[in-house]
Amino acid sequence: MLLIEELGQPAPNTVDLHFPPGYWQNFRAQCMACLWKQRCAYWKNSEHNVVRFLNTFAVSIMFGIVFWKIGSTIKREQDVFNILGVVYGSALFLGFMNCSILQPVVAMERVVLYREKAAGMYCTLAYAIAQMAIELPYMLVQVLIFASIVYPMIGFEMTAVKFFWFVLYMVLSFMYYTLYGMMTVALTPNLEIAAGL
Repeated sequence: MLLIEELGQPAPNTVDLHFPPGYWQNFRAQCMACLWKQRCAYWKNSEHNVVRFLNTFAVSIMFGIVFWKIGSTIKREQDVFNILGVVYGSALFLGFMNCSILQPVVAMERVVLYREKAAGMYCTLAYAIAQMAIELPYMLVQVLIFASIVYPMIGFEMTAVKFFWFVLYMVLSFMYYTLYGMMTVALTPNLEIAAGL
């Protein structure tokens, strides 16, 4: 017991341990490093993007064929509900598809995040911002593929303003589901639980 008390006291003429601040770079440099890392990871994981774009193309054709020219014949209240159902259903279907395709990629990167965060390379917020920012171009391409196929096939009025409102709605919907998929992976201990949510 005496040995424990003796070792618990600092030696004379010594100073307390001092650790530098948590991260070696400023926040902007952390974000740029994370963005570069995410870009490299997405570029190397081309299967993920090919599957995403091919599924979007197939679902776009499917929704376009099933609801062929339904937007050009609005005569009753039920026709309006059908159109709203098409827009909601397509956003929901592709959103869940995005969410489920994205989760394994985010789960793989989580192991790297833990290691690099423990080394003081960057904070979690910088990583999250980069993860969302790298998704935006891929999501925009996905929405443009979807909207350029579905919008004319459904028979919506071909004006630039209405088309871009449709694109905006789809971008926001896709972003919601994509961020939801990232959040479920971040909040759960493993991929199986995240996929169940």
